[in-house]
Amino acid sequence: MEQSEIMRISIENVRNIVNNSILLLKDADIVFSKAGFLPIHGNTIGSESSKDINQSPDQPRTFFPQYMTRYYSHQDNKSSSKLLGLNVQFYHFNYEVLSPCLIAAFCKLKNKESRPQYWWIKYCAFETDISFKSDGSVFKYEDEDAEVEFWGLELSQFNNIDDLQKVVISRLLAMY
Repeated sequence: MEQSEIMRISIENVRNIVNNSILLLKDADIVFSKAGFLPIHGNTIGSESSKDINQSPDQPRTFFPQYMTRYYSHQDNKSSSKLLGLNVQFYHFNYEVLSPCLIAAFCKLKNKESRPQYWWIKYCAFETDISFKSDGSVFKYEDEDAEVEFWGLELSQFNNIDDLQKVVISRLLAMY
């Protein structure tokens, strides 16, 4: 295979994993809405990206998103301090090897002024002293803004909306 073909296929693979992850989050929106939960930021997907000409692939901010996050609140109680969150984590600069994963989180905000930050879930999983593994184990993190219970599974485990609903969303709804 020629170098140009390898590059073309690599780019296509990156585009596909991002697009499939967006579709996964859209499926989550549908399932959550049936349970009375709506995304708190509308159609926005939270991510971390930069367009700095001096960036390197080892920095936390690169052209390829590290993660994509959505938060949901119950439509009958939008001012609630309880939120559900999903984070698709493609890679993390602190981890040399990381399988892309889906992290689900139940968040309790500690005061009414607190607003969920897109980076919270990836921060809890990868930038604290927690030894996160995407094996379904539940982890807990607490700071001055929120208490977060979360777990993750490798992205490759999700083949359809039923997998997402049975394995992740039903578990999150039970925590709420």
